[in-house]
Amino acid sequence: MLQTETRLGDYEILDIVQSSRKEVVYRVRNRVANRVEAMKVLPDSLERDNEARERFFREIKVLARLVHPNIVAFHNAAEIGGKIVMTTELLEGVTLADRMEVTRLPVQEACVILQQVLAALGHAHSQGVVHREVTPDNVWLLPGGMAKLGGFALAKGKGDLNLTQEGTSLGTVHYMAPEQVKGTSSVDFRADIYAAGCLMYELLTGKKPFEAKSQFDVMLAHVQREATPAVVVNPAIPAALQMVISTAMQKDPAHRYPNAYAMGTAIQEALHGRPEKVRDAAAPAPVAAPPAASPGPAAPEPVPASGAPPPSALVEGMVTYLAFATLAAAIVWVVMFLAK
Repeated sequence: MLQTETRLGDYEILDIVQSSRKEVVYRVRNRVANRVEAMKVLPDSLERDNEARERFFREIKVLARLVHPNIVAFHNAAEIGGKIVMTTELLEGVTLADRMEVTRLPVQEACVILQQVLAALGHAHSQGVVHREVTPDNVWLLPGGMAKLGGFALAKGKGDLNLTQEGTSLGTVHYMAPEQVKGTSSVDFRADIYAAGCLMYELLTGKKPFEAKSQFDVMLAHVQREATPAVVVNPAIPAALQMVISTAMQKDPAHRYPNAYAMGTAIQEALHGRPEKVRDAAAPAPVAAPPAASPGPAAPEPVPASGAPPPSALVEGMVTYLAFATLAAAIVWVVMFLAK
């Protein structure tokens, strides 16, 4: 581990921001740019671990091509003093996980954060990058309301080699899509949409979609069970937001939102109604701490579970059913009256 108040190339080590088995993050001063940054290095125990080094190189390449206001900014990567280092912007704020430990967020604030996360995911997906670990720990809340997505250590870009054996699960269990649990090789951006649905559920209810005694049971639940509806856990949630969660958390990836932008605009629509001007939901829509009540683009009609008709069709069907039921009851009454 690097000592504070020492030099590493053009960087001065100020202190340690985070230390874990997988990585060490330092607060450093870039003496050339005269800027305080975050420096990430592999811990000494993983210096000779080929898979760990390959994942670190992959993270560097992924972040280097993602430039978006809601994604942690990449600065530089180099080999200094025999160590591979990566520097990024230093995020001054708290993680979403820390914020959620204090209190449940108001619905409006939670949705603004989610829209920013989805804008970040939409950009990453447009660059062929699947995050694979969308969790509260990887979302940073900055002063002023800006949210930034980080934690791209498990991210995979288009054409990257598969470093995980098929049949091996990869991710954080409470936010893993069924296909991630199964360890299939076909995991794509739709796994991130499922994770965003799990994150949305937790933000609006204060509880994770599936709670169990073991990680195995949680993983099994993602594959086999439906989560208790968020509106049951928190009746204050608008029913339209429940539809967004249900669509995002469909077991079959084909039944989820077609892209992250569509989910973001569906949230906007659920909060404020359908805007008059409709914008293509697939178009890039960076979000930088939007005003709480600003109108947004329209989203495609959410795809209900298991190919069920949309809510409007269900309402029309119910009205038709009630009309026929009323008519049938009237006929029966007339027949009984005449038979007397």
